[in-house]
Amino acid sequence: MHYLGEMLWPEAELFLLLLRSELSEAQRRRATEIADNGPNWSRFEMLCRRFRLSHVVAYNLKAFDDETIVPPGLRKRYDALLWSALVRNQFWMFGRELPSISLALKASGVDAMLLKGPVLAAMNYASPGLRLFGDLDFLVRVEQMDTAADALMKIGFEVPESRKHLLKKSREDRKTFPPLVRQSSSGQIIMIDLHWRLSEKFETNEARLWERAKRHKFGDSSLLVPSAEHRLYHLCLHTAQHGFSPEIWDGSYLTMQCACDIDAIIRSDGASLDWGELQQIVSFSRAGTHCYSYFRLSEALFGTDVPQQVYDALLGGDDSRVGTDWAMIAKRFLHGAPDDVKRLAYNLLLRREVMDRAKLRRFFRRCFPPVAAVARHYGVSERSLLRYLCYARRLLRPAILRKGLFLSFRLAQMLLRRALQRSRS
Repeated sequence: MHYLGEMLWPEAELFLLLLRSELSEAQRRRATEIADNGPNWSRFEMLCRRFRLSHVVAYNLKAFDDETIVPPGLRKRYDALLWSALVRNQFWMFGRELPSISLALKASGVDAMLLKGPVLAAMNYASPGLRLFGDLDFLVRVEQMDTAADALMKIGFEVPESRKHLLKKSREDRKTFPPLVRQSSSGQIIMIDLHWRLSEKFETNEARLWERAKRHKFGDSSLLVPSAEHRLYHLCLHTAQHGFSPEIWDGSYLTMQCACDIDAIIRSDGASLDWGELQQIVSFSRAGTHCYSYFRLSEALFGTDVPQQVYDALLGGDDSRVGTDWAMIAKRFLHGAPDDVKRLAYNLLLRREVMDRAKLRRFFRRCFPPVAAVARHYGVSERSLLRYLCYARRLLRPAILRKGLFLSFRLAQMLLRRALQRSRS
């Protein structure tokens, strides 16, 4: 893999260096050298803003004892963002909100497991203010979903008016209860999502998750949290569920946050990680290529150390991504044009491709229904050989031929676009 720094804008290289929790002497000298050469600070600020990581830069500047790398104006703004994130996470979430929520759930006899952002902020980052999160996600057992919701409503949480219609729908086809919100005395809006499974896109083994969960103290409260292996796994599932893949990253802050979290977990818990357990969890969900991609991106951006045998196991014999230049993908990810016009055009293309896939699936089902169904339609016995002639006759109908030719053209366009994307990468 190419050395990423040689391929990047100086501002992007400095941005990545200042996101690392630890710098070698050579990396420290390189950061100072870039700053002394007068980089484009507007571009640097654009990267910090696009990926929402200005507060991490501010924290690491203090840790490196060299706050002069970034101009004073930028540093003051970033310090204010860091202080705001620290107060919100440490005081409001861990000190005020989580204890009351934990007490209410415990009093109702609900087993609740805290997920994602707050767990990572408390367990895998050097300071709780370094990991931003917008809401609190709890995993509860499906039979305790109503009990948990009632317990939270008793302490002031409620379903927003715009979501109350979701209460009437069956939960069997969904992974969450409608969000519950509460406004604190200071005006802070606290939102809670209750889940009874990790993903609606992937098959997951919640029994194993509950089995390996452990308790962790958040201020005065104690809550169940996932194991380090399940934290890594859930990160990849959550990012993949939002539709991000190497083809459509387009500089997504969610994907950058995933790469940062992977690096933080492996650096803090890497010595005790059970890679075999992780491989079993991932293989159960058939999400190996997603995990492989996010691990490789984290490695290219931050030098995250993942054993080669783990990469081999995650691919499971799929050689389609072997030999991919992840440094080049990381460069495209960082340099991705942030202008709204290009992003809008890209999203329209993506939406059209998704719609084309759905049309192709519907057309395939229309062309190839069960032979017995065709026989009944034409009034032929299901045991008669004539049913196959009726099947062929149905496929030769002008309407199906016209639609088939049109969708074949769209399929060829889709495949050509993918081939061009791969050749450019």
